[in-house]
Amino acid sequence: MIGAMWLTCRLVAVLFGLATFSSTGFAASASCSFSITAVNFGNIDVTANTTIDTTATFSANCTGNANTTVRVCPNINEGTGGSSSGNPRVLLNGANQLNFNLFQNSARTTVWGSYTWAYSGTYKPPTVNVSLNSSGVGSATATIYARVLAGQQTKPAGVYTSSFASPYTLIGYAYSTVGTCAVIGGTNGVAAPFTVTATNLTTCSVSATTGRFRLGRRSSDGNQRVRLAWRDLYRLGALHGRPRWRQRCRY
Repeated sequence: MIGAMWLTCRLVAVLFGLATFSSTGFAASASCSFSITAVNFGNIDVTANTTIDTTATFSANCTGNANTTVRVCPNINEGTGGSSSGNPRVLLNGANQLNFNLFQNSARTTVWGSYTWAYSGTYKPPTVNVSLNSSGVGSATATIYARVLAGQQTKPAGVYTSSFASPYTLIGYAYSTVGTCAVIGGTNGVAAPFTVTATNLTTCSVSATTGRFRLGRRSSDGNQRVRLAWRDLYRLGALHGRPRWRQRCRY
C-alpha cells in the first residue's frame, strides 16, 4: 500500500515537472537585430532654394516564439549635428549648419522621432510589427524619408554630416503583448548606426560689362550687365572686344 502511494506521488511529481517545463522551458525570449542604410543626399545646390529629398531603409530581423508578434520601436534621436527642437535636425560642416530632417511618411509631414529624447512629447517613432512564422522567424522594413529644407541659399559649400551611432539610435522591442511603443520605449535597446551626408557644391556666377557692342543690326550703349556662360564670354571677347568681367563664387 505504501509502495503504491509512493509510486503514485512520484508519477504526479514527474507529470507536474513536465507540465512546468512545457509551459516555461520552451518560451523563448525575442531576439532582434537592426540596420539602417546611409542617408545620402549626394551633391546639392542650396542656391536653387528648393527642398532636396532622399530615402533610407530601416530593417528588423527577429526570432522568438512561433506565431507571435514582436513590436519594434525604432527610436532615432537628434544625431551628432544636434537639434534645438526636434524639427529641424542639423547637419554640420565645421561651424556651418544645414537644416534637414527624417520623416515617417512620403509627404514628409510626420517627423521620425524617439521615445528616448527630449522631444518625445511631440515627435515619436513609428511602430514596426514583426510577425514571426511557425519557425519563430520574421522580418520587416520601413522607409525613412529625408529632406534638406529650402531657404538656405547662403550656406557655404562643403560636406555636411551627422552621425547616428549610439546613443542617437536606440531600437527598443518586445512581444506585442507587452504593450505599445509608449510602454516599450527603449526596452532591449539596440543601436543601429548610420550617417546622413549632403555635399553642397561651389557655385559661381559670371557677369560682364561692355561699353559698346553690336549684335547683328542692334546695338546697346552704356553699362549693360549680362549674365554669361564661359563660352558666351569667350565669344563676346572674340567678336566685340574684351569686356570687363567679374566672377563671383560661393565657397
